[in-house]
Formats: sequence, C-alpha cells, structure tokens
Amino acid sequence: MKLVSFLVLFLSLTTFFTTSHAVEFVVDPKITNTGPIIKLATSDLSKEKLVAVKGGMIDWDRPGIRIEQLRKVAEMVGVRFAYSRLPWLRALKVTQDGKSDAVFVTGYTVERTEWGAYPFRDNVINRDKALSKVTYWLYITRDGPVIWDGEKLSGSSIVIGGGVGDYMSKKLKDEGYNVIEVGTYEQLAAMLEKGRIDAVIGFRTLIDQFIAERPSAYPSIVRHPIPLQVTDGYLVFSKKSYSVKHEIIEKIWSAIGQLWEDGTMNRLFEKYEEKN
Repeated sequence: MKLVSFLVLFLSLTTFFTTSHAVEFVVDPKITNTGPIIKLATSDLSKEKLVAVKGGMIDWDRPGIRIEQLRKVAEMVGVRFAYSRLPWLRALKVTQDGKSDAVFVTGYTVERTEWGAYPFRDNVINRDKALSKVTYWLYITRDGPVIWDGEKLSGSSIVIGGGVGDYMSKKLKDEGYNVIEVGTYEQLAAMLEKGRIDAVIGFRTLIDQFIAERPSAYPSIVRHPIPLQVTDGYLVFSKKSYSVKHEIIEKIWSAIGQLWEDGTMNRLFEKYEEKN
C-alpha cells in the first residue's frame, strides 16, 4: 500500500512539474489560411497599443500593432502565427531552447546570435527587415541628479533601473553604468519616486500608461524629452527552428521588409495613433 501511495505521489509530482513548465501557444483565430503554424513568444507586460489584452488573453478584435503587423505577414507568406505571452527572460529562453520558433521584439546583440537567427544581408544585419523601431526613454525626478543631453548620460554616481534581461539594461551595464534590474516598471517607478534609484529606462507605451492612471503615486517623475536611444526590434528565430524552416523564415523576413516599403506598417501605426 505504501509503495502504491508513493508511486501515485511520484507520478502526480512528475505530471505537475512537467505541465507547470509547458508553454501554451494560441493560434490567432483571425488568420484564415491553413498554412503551417509558427510559434512566437513575446513579453507578458501590458503594452496596450502594441499587444492589447482583454481578460488575460490577446484581444483578437483589436489586438494591437504588433499582432496586426504579423497578421499581414501571415497573409503574404501563408502561415499561421501562434502566440505565448511570457516573462521576458522566459520568452528568450523558450526560443533559445527551440520550444518557440521565434521571439519578438528584441534588439540585435552578439550574445543572442549564439542561439538566435537574425535577417542578414552581405554579413550585415538587415535593418530593412526589422519589425519595429524601439525607442528607449529616460524617466527621472524633476530635481534629480541625472543629466542627459542626447549624447552623454551623466550624474554623480547615478543608479539606473531597468527591466530584467532587457537589451538596454545590458548595454548600459557594459558601458559601466550602475544598473539595477527589476521585474516590473511599476516597481522601478516606485523606487525612483522614493529616491532609491536616480532614473528608469524603458518604454513610454508601458510607463506613461500606469503613471497616467495613478499620477498621485508618482508626482515627481517626468519623462526626459530626449529619447535615450532608438534601436531596431527584430523577430528573432531560434537557430534550431531556422535549420529546418529556413525557407519559410526567409519569406517571413522578406514580407516584413515589403510591408515597410509599401507603407503598410506605417499605416498601422497611424491606425493606433502611435509613433514608430
């Protein structure tokens, strides 16, 4: 009896740990073709105009710029995209492991080329096939020590808060800045308001939204008028997926480039009244 009980417990725990680490993908129901399914991972942070969520799921009726961009690509190539929203580090990891075909959007780094496939042309990253321009903004307090003139970021021993695993967090660390990585922008803003850090780097789509919703919680915080950096954001495929699906993947990247060239991408940004 004890052996049976032990086996039941063992199997239950095995099932729990296996399923708890499973990654679920949901196919976009608005894509009508019957082509192959391409699995995409992305951040689970709230990005209303980029990936709109309703009831914890992507709002398929008005899903945001990113999903509509990819729908256009799906129409051109004849594929179906399935999505999983995950903490950013996990989104990168499941793509690295090949459990997701690709992750979006992420900047180009040499480290990520170890497991990720980017669009290249003549051995140079092909910026024409980037999914978006990604703008990083600097949030500071009105009387804080941070100085940013568009070229040089300075201040007396400043401490900067950034997203965990974020491209810009790593970049500033590599440049010698003291960067603290925290899980959410709400936590970072609270730290900034309390004077525990001197600045926050991030996306205005996310940060402006929750500050506008609770202005009394962040009375001292302002967004610096000069962007910290504008970089390209890519749909990056795992090398494991690229090795077996390279023809489709190249078509996907080419479709992205064509949609920028014919103005479709910019019209989507205008639809959501969002600057690229």
